[in-house]
Amino acid sequence: MYADIIRWTMTEIKENKVPTFQVYSSGKPQEVVRLFNVYTKLPVVCSPTISHANEVYCKNGIELEFLDSSTPDGKRILKNGNCVYVTTGHGDHLPHNASRALATGWAIKQAFRSYTAFPLSSHADYGQLIEFVSRVNPRRVYIFTGYTEVLATQIGDKLGIQAGPLPAMMQTKLLDFSQIST
Repeated sequence: MYADIIRWTMTEIKENKVPTFQVYSSGKPQEVVRLFNVYTKLPVVCSPTISHANEVYCKNGIELEFLDSSTPDGKRILKNGNCVYVTTGHGDHLPHNASRALATGWAIKQAFRSYTAFPLSSHADYGQLIEFVSRVNPRRVYIFTGYTEVLATQIGDKLGIQAGPLPAMMQTKLLDFSQIST
């Protein structure tokens, strides 16, 4: 998938377009920025929202090289092209020559008419979920979506940790979860 993303990006740049990835503000954009940092020498410009999230990642040891589109350098690079732009799904302040792409797991099941879409999911797979629970080693695991009963059984059988689906309720704030019996 990474090779497809880079190939598409280079084609768009050759056509004097700015490859623009519209993603959520945390998780996927940092993966996209890192992808271009590792495999290309292209500058990566990010919207202020994504730049703010990137700074948090950087403060926590994740190396990301990017420019904020609201800074003079970010504006200059974006205007000149030959860069990648990463922004939120709102697509605020897109360059006039933007070529838009989505990086989403939904691209597997859905066609997007006006976008190029890459099936890049930010969700953990089964093995990653089991590994995460094992490393955290909680007393109890609450599962809120997907195959809740199957995953709960697997966590119990493989890790010996009590697990079950989150009771159906309308969560309005984090403290609502303190009412769930353990």
